[in-house]
Amino acid sequence: MKSKFRHIRPLLLVASVLSAAALPSTAQAADYYLQNDQSAGWGWNQLTGGTGWFTSPSGGSNATAMDPAGIYHTRGKILRSTNNATGTDTFGGGTLILENSLFILKTSGAGTAVINHLITQGGSFSLGNIVATGQNLSVSTFEQTDSTRFYADGTSNRGLNLTIGTLSGEGTMTFENLTTNGSTINFSLGITDASAFTGTFSLLGGNLKFTSDLSTAGSLSLATGSNVDLNGKSVTVSSLTVGSTTLDSGTFSAAQLATYGVTATGDGFITVAAIPEPAHAALTVLLAAAGAALALRRRKA
Repeated sequence: MKSKFRHIRPLLLVASVLSAAALPSTAQAADYYLQNDQSAGWGWNQLTGGTGWFTSPSGGSNATAMDPAGIYHTRGKILRSTNNATGTDTFGGGTLILENSLFILKTSGAGTAVINHLITQGGSFSLGNIVATGQNLSVSTFEQTDSTRFYADGTSNRGLNLTIGTLSGEGTMTFENLTTNGSTINFSLGITDASAFTGTFSLLGGNLKFTSDLSTAGSLSLATGSNVDLNGKSVTVSSLTVGSTTLDSGTFSAAQLATYGVTATGDGFITVAAIPEPAHAALTVLLAAAGAALALRRRKA
């Protein structure tokens, strides 16, 4: 009689693994809130005053210290990093949630702003200092649940060097040149792991330089007149649009991309290929393993 039910055990094992992964954490991190825009001279780790962090969305009191496990909500307010020219300036909270807010990046020179865990729910990063070689922003874990924009306006040369450890989520990540005098904006992008990102990287003017190989289930869009430097890297996306043309599956060099209205330089290639999301791939592996175990048990029965 027992042999009739042996084939059920592998499926029960898979179900238990998936159920355990879906269980929410019982730990409750504290929440902190901006109640007002941060004005010039303020920074993201400042606590006191009307533009510091509060323990409630309205009223209440200022937080007494930055909480390394806390969750910080911008609530549509302006947030500024510290005006830092050397070393690293790390956000002191555990998770920063940018909620339809403007983040003004104030690094300069060799200074780097560091965020350990960033969640964007709509919002923009403005390049607040004139640094033609690029302001430095490093994000260890970046979750995008809505679109995010990185841009520079005004009349002076500015730039952004963005490095990301792990990128996930959806929506459009836009790099945009909004200067009014034709100044060149240089964006550089390096991501260690973007396999769980299903959104779109969009370049709307300026220069985009890849500083690492990139493989993502998301797509890439290059506007007519923009500039891309492949920099010897291998970029793999699920969809590629250059100007108004969506390119079919294949591998494209800088010379081939240039025929579609963008300026493309550097060795390297952009490959268009379907890339499965990690969650889908893991589920496929689990089901395949369960199927193999079931077949083996049936043969033994």
